[in-house]
Amino acid sequence: MTGQDIRSIITTNLSDACFSVGKDGLRVQPDPFSGWRIVVISAEFDGKSPTERKNIVLKGLEGLQIEWLELLTPTEQTWAGTLPLDSELENLPLWPEALARGKMLNGANTIVFPSELDDDIEPPIIATFYSIRGGVGRSTALAYTAHILAAQGRKVVCVDMDLEAPGLAALFGKEGEIGQGCGLVPLLVAIDNGEEPDISKHMLRVSEFEDIYCLPAGKPDANYARLLRYIDPVAWYHEERNPLHLFIEQLKTRLPFRPDVILLDARTGISALNGPLLFDLADMSIIVFFPHPQTQTGTAALTQALLAAMLKTPSNAGFTESEVTHFVPYREAIATSDKILEDKELWQNYEQVAEWIERFLPTLQAAAESDDLATHKVPILQELHFSGGTAEYQQQFLKTFVETDLIKKALNATNPLVLGRKGTGKTAIFRRIVEERNCSSIIISAPSPLIKPELSWLLSVEGFREIEHILTTMGADWRQFWTLYTGITCHFGWLLEVSSRPNPDERFATLMPDCLASTQETVNLVKTLLATNEFGLIANDWLTRLDKAASQNTFLLLDGLDTGFGSSDEDRKRRRNSLEGLFAFVTDQSDRWQNLRFKILLREDIWRTLKFENKSHFFGRSVSLKWHDQVAFIKVALKQALQSPKFKKRQSLHAIKETPVDGWNQQEVYLAWNLLVGERMKGGRTAFTRNWIWNRLADGNRDQSPRYLLQLMHEAVLWEEQEHARNPYERSIVRPRSLIEVFPTISEQAVDALREEFGELEPLMQRLTEIGYTPINVDELKVNSGLVNLAREIGLLSIYEGTEENVKRYKVPDLFIHGLKMTRKGQK
Repeated sequence: MTGQDIRSIITTNLSDACFSVGKDGLRVQPDPFSGWRIVVISAEFDGKSPTERKNIVLKGLEGLQIEWLELLTPTEQTWAGTLPLDSELENLPLWPEALARGKMLNGANTIVFPSELDDDIEPPIIATFYSIRGGVGRSTALAYTAHILAAQGRKVVCVDMDLEAPGLAALFGKEGEIGQGCGLVPLLVAIDNGEEPDISKHMLRVSEFEDIYCLPAGKPDANYARLLRYIDPVAWYHEERNPLHLFIEQLKTRLPFRPDVILLDARTGISALNGPLLFDLADMSIIVFFPHPQTQTGTAALTQALLAAMLKTPSNAGFTESEVTHFVPYREAIATSDKILEDKELWQNYEQVAEWIERFLPTLQAAAESDDLATHKVPILQELHFSGGTAEYQQQFLKTFVETDLIKKALNATNPLVLGRKGTGKTAIFRRIVEERNCSSIIISAPSPLIKPELSWLLSVEGFREIEHILTTMGADWRQFWTLYTGITCHFGWLLEVSSRPNPDERFATLMPDCLASTQETVNLVKTLLATNEFGLIANDWLTRLDKAASQNTFLLLDGLDTGFGSSDEDRKRRRNSLEGLFAFVTDQSDRWQNLRFKILLREDIWRTLKFENKSHFFGRSVSLKWHDQVAFIKVALKQALQSPKFKKRQSLHAIKETPVDGWNQQEVYLAWNLLVGERMKGGRTAFTRNWIWNRLADGNRDQSPRYLLQLMHEAVLWEEQEHARNPYERSIVRPRSLIEVFPTISEQAVDALREEFGELEPLMQRLTEIGYTPINVDELKVNSGLVNLAREIGLLSIYEGTEENVKRYKVPDLFIHGLKMTRKGQK
């Protein structure tokens, strides 16, 4: 029979007898050993004998084992003392119940971490430091963590709850300052006796310069040992007045200051007190252990119990050991010292632990912005627009173009070749050159959306197919074609006064029309010029004269070469042959020119397949668009966000908004970014939102794509608009959780882009979906090594275990996991 069954029977009995019970008037609690504890409080008991009361309440429960029974009137309750709570045994935060809950935990359960909450945990955060075995540095870790947090401006209270072996005050060098009758043990006993002692009188200030305080367990003497016998957490958790809860509440609210963090140093092993410290009071538990086989079983059981204690509401969150584990290397100076050392280099061993706690504390900026956003957030969201599509379709392009050091290098006229994956900014560079007034450029090829009506004569997919047929028929090659085609595009795309444009040799001039109106006319002109005697000499002479007449650093632009030839196998072969001819021409001619400068924007994978003489000519003269600068990467999103006037007016941006984003330093970039999406994810792989997007949007080669960042922000704004209407959030324009919620959509878009760019990888991608998890054993892939090598080149796969010569397991980066319908369950 369950507690609910008992409550139901008693409620029916009371109703039949016309007895009423008020709030908390019926309490049913399992006894920790056997049987039940029952309390019923009703005014109708007045005048009834104990036997009469029992017969009314326990009708139908005659065989129930009852260890405690109180049937009282409200008046009798006032002198009855502490009574049991109305609770279920499995809810108690004690070791037997906690370990039993952990044993029942299975993969179907879901776990809620603080990282999944939109709001910060309300300070103070309580963190319990615990170890199954002694001698592993638990108290040391707590003390160093306290100093690090205090050095960051946090108010920290450390409580020695290792009552049987107190020593935290000694570690802080304050043991000699513990007064008679001071400490946690006397405090708990006093609270249990109904007193309200002043906790601040029991505390020791550890540092004169930082807000770090220690509440010792007490002065270990005969009286301390006597009082220790009255500490009974098991009994407290079966009563309605719990001294441990009252102590924590007073610690939070009755001090002269409000702590940011409370660190509890728990007793080693399984004791009555440290169960509640882990399973009830703690917002976070820091488990300190040495990875020895002797601790494996106990640590596993403890971990299961902690996870079971966190089960609350459904969630899709998962985590890996790297997210919740930190390795502290052995340091002899720390291990042999009996106090905290001042050497800040040694503190670094515990910075990660402090960061785990710090990530859940609200930032000062978040508090300052909250009131301002209460009235302005919705209009800002309505104004925000992120162009997550290709550069061809982005509005206000020049206003949002981010000119990083890498981009400046790519724009430099001395670098004819710019390489990059889709979404890394090749077409953005093309548009920057074309649309910048101070740049002179002639378009030779372009993505189809950027071909204006006056350039409709540029070659299309069909045009290149026809050119291949003409070259084959006439015995010419692609190098000769590009020589002629460059002259044609310079002639008809001339940007200076027509009178300054040099005409070709008469043998060409008589064949040149006044203008070109279509691709067909361009194809016909190429065919006609190819039929001219000595067309190669004439074309080279023509280009030389065009070069002399051109403005200095006139760019000859070629973009859209990946799709400009078509997508079939035959089209890709044509593209390779044509581009090999193009680069042979560029290698031979460009160094002879003074003013005309090629700027060829090409996908890296296409470049790797090309074979032509003197390919080394481009060593040191090409730029690979790889976003290795996180600050520059974030600027891409910020520059588009600042197109919103209402966002730009936020008070925290007043000091920097008049400075161009391109010139912002790291601190200024982070300030604006934190206002946009918040500073911290409150958990996850890293503490900061900037690191979260940097890691999640990286491929297996750690390369980034600004396009995915803009797509992420676009989707996050849409999600936030809907969520804010239901659940207002005013700490940032877009709450950090929005990034998590929309990331699967970005992953799907990233996989779709891979399929479009590398269609030959489809068998491998299908196989990854069939496997369904990452990392993957090498022998599970079952595809040819060429596909695996290509997948590694483009960042779809990276080595998880093993070496280059002996790979054991591959992993798929987060960017592609969801899009491939995979999980990270296999990661160990």
